[in-house]
Amino acid sequence: MVDKRRSLFLVLAWLMVLILPSIAVAAPDVKFPEPVGLVNDFAGVLTPQEEAQIRQVAEMLWQSNGVELAVVTVLDTSPYDTNTYAFRLFRAWGIGEQKKDNGLLVLLNMEEREIRIEVGTGLEGYVTDAKAGRILDQALPEFRANRYGSGLYVIVQELAQAVREAPGEGKPLWRAVEQMGPVGTAVVSYIGLIIFAVLFRRHDLLYLLLRLPGLFLSGGRGGRGGRGGWGGGSWGGGGGDFGGGRSSGGGSSRKF
Repeated sequence: MVDKRRSLFLVLAWLMVLILPSIAVAAPDVKFPEPVGLVNDFAGVLTPQEEAQIRQVAEMLWQSNGVELAVVTVLDTSPYDTNTYAFRLFRAWGIGEQKKDNGLLVLLNMEEREIRIEVGTGLEGYVTDAKAGRILDQALPEFRANRYGSGLYVIVQELAQAVREAPGEGKPLWRAVEQMGPVGTAVVSYIGLIIFAVLFRRHDLLYLLLRLPGLFLSGGRGGRGGRGGWGGGSWGGGGGDFGGGRSSGGGSSRKF
């Protein structure tokens, strides 16, 4: 009995050791600024011309690939470090489309002289941590010379190129399927169900699928559907919300 009590005491003691420090250092909730567009120069380091150039690249990336790219400059990220602030801001704004998580965030922290690329979960296969780091390395000379607009422009250009040159067909699978419209979605679903039926020996389901292929192949070719936030892809003027995307912390940072 004594040994059991001692073991229980040791377990509880270890739990307290693990839990108390995290409670003690927990940062207070931070109210993030509301997004004003794809380019959010809260630090005031961009000229109108630089902001327009960066916004144009971001808008073209959305129109051609359906990827939301947000650029944010801040004076500081207190009480968080740059990486934590980027991760939390990404989720607070919901950059990228919901369920696709196809968003990108470029965060410039002026106080720490640090630049961060935060990658949505759905794009991590195309903009890897290593790729994000190489992109930042290309822009570092501009930031070190205090040419912040030029540095950000280099980054957004390279990110757009990375998305367009994704492996295989040069675009993410979800984007290729989406552009095929309802027919493409039906075909992918149909094939997936057949594979499921074969693997799990669901002969009844397989028989039904083979008898009723028209159920999955019906429907006409369609264009891009509606979406939440930003007025369905209209980027002119005003603020708004992104589409509800998430990041799992992928990306890279550099000091300059």
